[in-house]
Amino acid sequence: MADANQLFQELQDDLKQQRMHELWRKVGPWLIGSALTIVLATASVVGWKAYNEHLAEQRTTALMAALAEKDGTKQEAALGAFAAAHPNTPQAALAQLEQAGLEQENGEPEDALKLYTDLATKPQAPEALRALARIAATHLAAQLHAPALPPAVMKDTAFAPLQKEADAWKLYGDGKKDDARAAFQQLSEDVSAPPSVRARAAEVAAYLAP
Repeated sequence: MADANQLFQELQDDLKQQRMHELWRKVGPWLIGSALTIVLATASVVGWKAYNEHLAEQRTTALMAALAEKDGTKQEAALGAFAAAHPNTPQAALAQLEQAGLEQENGEPEDALKLYTDLATKPQAPEALRALARIAATHLAAQLHAPALPPAVMKDTAFAPLQKEADAWKLYGDGKKDDARAAFQQLSEDVSAPPSVRARAAEVAAYLAP
């Protein structure tokens, strides 16, 4: 049976795969499209609509340029600068999520936790990105023995099982072994959770059993 550290690493790898590039490929265009739809629905002048479309295209181009930076340190700086220059936009939220991930990979977990926490609590950020940031923040808080984010209702049910898994790991990180085992056991029996999440939860629950 895999030990808890191995299972935790598997989960971290899963979350990493959902980060910036994969998320951008799957939902990035939808997020930008949704933001534009809101803008365009309230606009009454054709020129205003074209102007906003142009701004979105410029932001997306600038974001992809930041992501293309090969040097990790320079990419972190470029993403941070982009997010600061384009606040309250879907592209800025994507940049912040990727910046946090890079800082975590580069051995700066405290800074990464701050970025994840900030993004998770930004009401103007897209729900999917806030959900991923909250999950990542919960995991980091467990590792760093830092306070957890206040409970929140996750509207995007696709991410709810991953948040439950993160919450269970936070209990484990806080030394609440029995509570963690109960949480993992409950998640393993949740038919709405993906099979991979349920299987992982069942294995951890078995590992934590007396």
